[in-house]
Parts: sequence; C-alpha cells; structure tokens
Amino acid sequence: MIEHLTFIHFEKEPDPEKQAELIEKIKAFKVQIPGVIDAQAGKNFSEGYDFGLSVRLENKQSFDVYMDHPKHREVATLLNEMGMSDFSVVDFECS
Repeated sequence: MIEHLTFIHFEKEPDPEKQAELIEKIKAFKVQIPGVIDAQAGKNFSEGYDFGLSVRLENKQSFDVYMDHPKHREVATLLNEMGMSDFSVVDFECS
C-alpha cells in the first residue's frame, strides 16, 4: 500500500463552505478513483499547517493513476482558488 499525505498552508482562513466542499471532494476519491482505499481530510486543530489530507492507495500503479486523475486535478485547482500558499507532501509504502 501507499500512503499519500499532504499538508497545506492558506494565505488566509478559507471560507467554511469551500472548506467543507474540499473535504467532501477528497473523501469522494475512494469511490471515484480506482485504487484508492481511503481518503480523509480536515482542518488542523494544532500548530503547523492549516489543513491536511491523507490518501491510502493499493499500490504504486494506483498512485500513478491517482496523481493524473481529473478528480485529483480538480481538488488541486480548488486548493489554489482557496488561496493555498504552501504545501508539503510525503509518500511512502506501508503494510
């Protein structure tokens, strides 16, 4: 399995409705993108980044499909529209 983690900073506090839309779009990955086992997202409640998401995928091939999938690109566009100013990504294999 592959774990894909993304940590996000926004220029300013995002609109709560847009943030809820973002979370729902990310959670929908598990039924919209082949190979996605689970997808979670939420606003950070402690220090550090403003928002985080995790996507668990079946394997490296599923990861490659996910990265190029239109629904993934749609979320990336939404993040930019919401004022994403910085992000960090960690991808690793897990069992």
